[in-house]
Amino acid sequence: MRSYLTYKLKRLSIPVLAISLALVARFLLDPILHNRMPYGLFIIAVILTARLADTWETMVALILGFLLAGWFFVEPRSSLFISGPSAWLSAACYLFIGLSIVWIARNGHAAHVRELTSAVQLRKYQEELELERAHHRQTQSIRAQFAPHS
Repeated sequence: MRSYLTYKLKRLSIPVLAISLALVARFLLDPILHNRMPYGLFIIAVILTARLADTWETMVALILGFLLAGWFFVEPRSSLFISGPSAWLSAACYLFIGLSIVWIARNGHAAHVRELTSAVQLRKYQEELELERAHHRQTQSIRAQFAPHS
């Protein structure tokens, strides 16, 4: 149980680190960007998390990015209140793109698992075939030894 918890905490560090880097970068770019593109760098963090982690961690990155961008970079700042059509459109686009990334990553992970399962099954069949061939050769050898010589 402890190793599973440790594993999950290590996996959780991926979205936290990715979103933290996006937050720092967005703060550094804030004098240039002002209120524009509040979710831009966070969606990159979601993509990075989807590439490096699983669905659950990608959802964590998506939610953290949404909350942090809303709090720090969407007017009114220091509030999770979204005001104005532009801010709503930006938030909706972030969530739509983010959920699309989660869905695509989930399907990609599932395909990868199916591919690995198929490879393991193929290897298992190859080993069984090799064992069967070895058994057949051994049987043929024993028959040859006991066959009457003419």
